[in-house]
Parts: sequence; C-alpha cells; structure tokens
Amino acid sequence: MVDVDVTMETSVDDAYATGAMVRAEEWQAVISAGDGAAAALNILTRERGEHFHDFDVPADAEATFGDD
Repeated sequence: MVDVDVTMETSVDDAYATGAMVRAEEWQAVISAGDGAAAALNILTRERGEHFHDFDVPADAEATFGDD
C-alpha cells in the first residue's frame, strides 16, 4: 500500500499517483487529466522552490490588483 497526499505525492520518493490510482469511484479521463495537471504544477512548484502557475499575468497586473 502506498499513501497519497492532496498534492498527489506518494509515500515513495519522487512518485506521484493520479486518476484511477487515487480515486475509488470518480476516475473518468477528464478527472484523471485534471489530477495529472495538478500533480505537474505541484512538481514544478517544488522544483522551482516557489509557487508555479501555468497562466500568463498581464504586465500591469500588480498595478491593477496589488502584489497580494
């Protein structure tokens, strides 16, 4: 048995589990794809040492919305 946390990381070093591997009932392709995308963002965040997002931020975002 391998434990999986909310970030999709398992109790095995550098191993992630998604989709049908972590869901007893809801394991349709689109859910598995979303789980995989979430795991990828968590991996990138860990590798970079800072929060990673996969969308563009407008150049004036900080002036418009603040830095929070």
